[in-house]
Amino acid sequence: MDLSVDLSAIEALIVLKLRWCKFEIPNNTPKGLRLLRTLALMKSKVTPEMIDAILSNCIHLETLELTRCITHGVLSINAHNHKRFKELVLYCMPNRLQIILDAPTLECYKYEEFVRILDFSRVDALKEAKLHYIQNYSWRYYDSSYMVLANMVAYTGVHVLSTTNIFLEIKKFTFEPGMLCIIHQKSYMESSNYEFNSINEVTIDGYKNHWHELDIVQFFCGHAKSLKKLKLIMPKNVKKRARGLDYARLDYIRSRFPGVKVEV
Repeated sequence: MDLSVDLSAIEALIVLKLRWCKFEIPNNTPKGLRLLRTLALMKSKVTPEMIDAILSNCIHLETLELTRCITHGVLSINAHNHKRFKELVLYCMPNRLQIILDAPTLECYKYEEFVRILDFSRVDALKEAKLHYIQNYSWRYYDSSYMVLANMVAYTGVHVLSTTNIFLEIKKFTFEPGMLCIIHQKSYMESSNYEFNSINEVTIDGYKNHWHELDIVQFFCGHAKSLKKLKLIMPKNVKKRARGLDYARLDYIRSRFPGVKVEV
């Protein structure tokens, strides 16, 4: 739907949320959108030129949210000159192949979709990451676990990490014995130099108490030097209830890392 209102003429506009709308912002737009602090677009066509125009004109922008928007290829967020850009939310845009983020002031990153390669070249202030990875069942032989591990470097400085159990059990990433690829992944994690020096809280939703999940719980406890709390949330759906808790393994992890409060 085409908007009949000239938003650029509304000087006091601070929050703008649009659904199913054709939204365009020209370069050098009037001062109406320069005070904008929150922009949320749903099911709108988003082009690289449009993103650049938003970031160039909305100099006070703090939050950008894109949900089910039509976009293709690389999504580049160049907010290097922004001093107030704090939050980026990206939900359900499967055609996006890569995310390049240059935002030194960004503090919160929320993502829900298939695993994609991240290029966080300049994201120095990131404190919170919420990742809801979704399996791509249409790609039967596609192994996204490599990208999960490669992307971990982007979150080494966060204070709070929230994710779902897909982070623990991506297809072909179950640490089952006898599988060379999985053994390689496990040894890669054990020998990893990733140190989460800033993270103090991890939340995992959909935890099912599989032993390979506990491997990664132990990985976080060992690599996140400032970790104080790790919360495991089990599925609410009765059909997906987790198996009986492995108290012996949990007690072992707790005894080895007494400074981390592991909650189930």
